Amino acid sequence: MRGKGANTFCLQKLVEVAHFNMDGIKFIWSRIWNIMREHISNVALTSKPEVSLFAIDLLKQLSIKFLGQKELGLLEFQKDFLKPFETIFQKTKNDDMKELILSCCNYIIMHTKRDLKSGWKY
Repeated sequence: MRGKGANTFCLQKLVEVAHFNMDGIKFIWSRIWNIMREHISNVALTSKPEVSLFAIDLLKQLSIKFLGQKELGLLEFQKDFLKPFETIFQKTKNDDMKELILSCCNYIIMHTKRDLKSGWKY
């Protein structure tokens, strides 16, 4: 498997790992997510446009699932979870990616507004 197929396959497997681990112990999940978010951001910023857009869409899907969970006390996991959107938006020069990120953020806000805590700063 080469090119787009290999990259999207690997991203999809990474998302599966995230899905299986995000309901676990939050401290451990935070450590896993720090590595995953860095990788997904790098893929989005360094890949072909179609792979970059796929990575951003996967971030949206993971965000919807994660933001539906209760945030614990002073821990700001939501803020950390949404950080890749900010990173990619700031570093990319691709207007389509910026537009997709804004669209994803709008979608996330509309579908998780009751659950947003640290992920939302006024």
